Amino acid sequence: MNKKKILSVLFILNMGITLMAASDSLQKVSLHSFELIRLQNLWLNSSNPAAFSQMHDLLPGIINASYLIEDGKYKRVQRGDKINQFNFNTLSYAKTKNFNVYGSFNYERNVEKGLDFSNVDDPFRLSPYHLIDTIGNDEYSREFFSVVAGISTPIKKNLILGLGMDFRVGLSVQDRDPRPVNKVFNMTVSPGIIYTKDKLKIGFNMLYKYYNEEIEVRIIQENTDATFFSTHGLGLAISHESENFNRLQKRNSAGFDFQLAFSKKKFETLFGSKFLYYKETNGDGRKASGAIWSAIKDDSKLKGIQFDIYNYTSIKSKNHIKHFGFELNVNTMLGIEIIQHLERVGQNQLDQWVTYGEEEKYKGEDIKMNVFFEYLKLKNKNERNYSFKFKGTYHSFSEQYYIPMQKENFKNLKLSASIDKNLMIGKSTFSLSLGFDYKFNLDGELNLTDYTFIAEKILAPDYEFLTSDYYAPKMGFALEIPMKKVFDQYFIKSNVNIYKGNGQSRTIFSISTGITF
Repeated sequence: MNKKKILSVLFILNMGITLMAASDSLQKVSLHSFELIRLQNLWLNSSNPAAFSQMHDLLPGIINASYLIEDGKYKRVQRGDKINQFNFNTLSYAKTKNFNVYGSFNYERNVEKGLDFSNVDDPFRLSPYHLIDTIGNDEYSREFFSVVAGISTPIKKNLILGLGMDFRVGLSVQDRDPRPVNKVFNMTVSPGIIYTKDKLKIGFNMLYKYYNEEIEVRIIQENTDATFFSTHGLGLAISHESENFNRLQKRNSAGFDFQLAFSKKKFETLFGSKFLYYKETNGDGRKASGAIWSAIKDDSKLKGIQFDIYNYTSIKSKNHIKHFGFELNVNTMLGIEIIQHLERVGQNQLDQWVTYGEEEKYKGEDIKMNVFFEYLKLKNKNERNYSFKFKGTYHSFSEQYYIPMQKENFKNLKLSASIDKNLMIGKSTFSLSLGFDYKFNLDGELNLTDYTFIAEKILAPDYEFLTSDYYAPKMGFALEIPMKKVFDQYFIKSNVNIYKGNGQSRTIFSISTGITF
């Protein structure tokens, strides 16, 4: 069965869950229902799929299409000047007898224009190992499908079992030489349990993640070579001259998420800690038709540990919810370069890459800390009147490369606040939101002993962007019109964010329409 048939089957199954959920919610569903269930059921903030069985009356669903435009010069080098993106999405929760199920399907298509020096689908994935070229002003076209599914059921009076799966597959291509074709596959599988003892609940779920990106770069123009760089971090890389190039990036991650919750009357709190170990390998090669070598060369490995601690707390009453907590994420990385030489081996004297050793050359650490507070004023248990949100984010990043010694580090603080108010216009609901982000740099250093082409064109401009201060006003509106019979509301909503920093700006505008049920 080919990929298109598999995706068609998954889409049909997901739509079946979506339609099944239409009659399950006992309460009127609106756009804000998805915000409410996250505060009413704190377990949905964790990665534990057994959390779905904690849902009862409010089981919302949505079908929507959206369009996004992102434009402006305030950006990183490998981000396009302009992005146009279309999404079609379905999402729903449902309950059938003893089972709670969740499903979503997302189709994404975007065109990114004016990006420089990138041959990977996502140049901002947290890794020093990428493939780049020396050509700027490229255009990437992407098409991705995502399917998420989850199911949970009580197997005993005080024990719930759940299983969650997340798949994302897609293709990214450029339309000018050199022309990379990126085939991306990403998946997560997680089984989990929740055990209840009086007012305490204990949860545990395993996590397995797999990421695979196959990159094939070719040049249409005959008798033309291009320069490619297999980057090793902080401006350092191995260069290649070729008319085509292949790379395979694979990452395997495994770990667990542990949760402990306590509830008493109107008070509920959930603590959790997540541990994830990952290993990524990067192999380079050229096709035999135009090759100096045809076998894959093991370029590098990345090992890392991601550790999270989090808390979500809600205090509920008849007409309001107070929600607050924190999230701490620590990601440490160790980069290893593989020393190989091309030699003729065996009786047939075939060219093969022979490994002579491995060197630990790169070290990185990324720390993010969020503290947040939300206040929701309710019309009733499942309808919002207005909300206020505040969030503070501390971000610290450091990396260094050994021999030659290269260093980069910075610390930023971002503050965000927003207010969202519902207004009744006849039987329809109009909501208006206003917000503001402000990010400022606390400290930073870029210390390079080898100022390479990559350092000049990518690393230094990105450092200037990442350590710059910016402010960003935000505004949004939504109009919800009640419907009869199967669906609850038809809606149209729009948001605009304007980022200003370093004398430049970038605008993100989105509009979407659909139905809730």
